[in-house]
Amino acid sequence: LDLFPADLAALFYADDQAVIQSGQPILNREEEVTLPDGTRGWQLTSKVPVRDGAGQVVGLVGIGNDITERKRAEKDLQMSEQRSRNQANFLDIVIENSPFAMHIMDAKGVIIRTNEALRNILNLTDDMIVGKYNVLHDENFDAQELIPVVEAVFNDLKSARFIMFWTGTKAGNANLSIANELWIDVSMFPITDEAGKLVNVVCQYVD
Repeated sequence: LDLFPADLAALFYADDQAVIQSGQPILNREEEVTLPDGTRGWQLTSKVPVRDGAGQVVGLVGIGNDITERKRAEKDLQMSEQRSRNQANFLDIVIENSPFAMHIMDAKGVIIRTNEALRNILNLTDDMIVGKYNVLHDENFDAQELIPVVEAVFNDLKSARFIMFWTGTKAGNANLSIANELWIDVSMFPITDEAGKLVNVVCQYVD
């Protein structure tokens, strides 16, 4: 007990007495402790009563494993995940409130996210677009010989900008016939992961 501060040693002693008196073990309890050098750490504690031949508790066996590094790693991961959530929330706010019409596609060309400006300019709702419209199946691009340009964004990871006429009647598999028809100045750019693999394509356009 002299290895630990008096208050912590007293807590350990109380635990020992509780196990001996109740006969109930303490198993895998995580405890924050003050280490002998004054720093804070964590240990995984188990205390099991030892019984004699008559079943009476005559002592205990205690095991404490230092899990400080594991707890620090867990905390670092939690902080990293929180930062990622904060960044994602920030990007959601930026995208949704952008004055430019925007949508985000997955690596196969399917829209997974739109913003208010896009929904307004097309007179469509997310229910009509998200998960249903695929830019690579849009006949507007084929009719205006723009498919190679769009495919280069997905296959060669090249950004692109072009002007086109878009109508929902040629939107491929998605039923967007009620959408507004318009001329648009389109910008597309790829988003990749750390390995350089395509994750998303962002499309922004101006009427």
